Amino acid sequence: MNKTFFKQVKIAAFIVCIFFVVAIVYFLFFYSNKDIEDKQKSLSVRFNSSDIILLKNTLPISDQLGKDNDGNTGEESVQPYLEFSVKNLNNKSMNYDIILTQQFTEKNQIKDNYVKLYLTDDKDTSMDGFQGNFVPTFYDFYYLTDKPSSKLLFSDSLEKGESKTYRLRVWLSDRYSISFEPEEFSFDVDVLAK
Repeated sequence: MNKTFFKQVKIAAFIVCIFFVVAIVYFLFFYSNKDIEDKQKSLSVRFNSSDIILLKNTLPISDQLGKDNDGNTGEESVQPYLEFSVKNLNNKSMNYDIILTQQFTEKNQIKDNYVKLYLTDDKDTSMDGFQGNFVPTFYDFYYLTDKPSSKLLFSDSLEKGESKTYRLRVWLSDRYSISFEPEEFSFDVDVLAK
């Protein structure tokens, strides 16, 4: 009887331990995923068109023309700007990143050191890192370690209920030589809460 009693106690202890391990794993998994979902749901992002930018049959232009592009050129060879707004739906301030992810196709790729980027607010005031005469190229931005094909364009924060609107102008540098082979460069824009 003594041996049977100890055997039953060991089995009961083992079952209780298994129950606690499963409960802890479930708790960590459920709440860590909920935290990620809550962060994403607390940030509203709206684009005026697709969040994908495709440079194809685009003419090279000067930095001044690229920065002054009002988005209403009416010409297929000039890329209209991408306008998007970000709103904080959370009850506290929130930091976020604007991320660019290059899309690779089987077509010939335009080299990323010819793709110019200029970020402003909706009043066309240039954001930090886009001021002065230097206009960065896609190549100039650093790859993110946790997202190997993505680059960080800009980081910012929003107070509770605040929203901001951005305009991203993209063009081919006037140093780019037009190729007789079809070439393109494509990337998508994403906004992620931190």
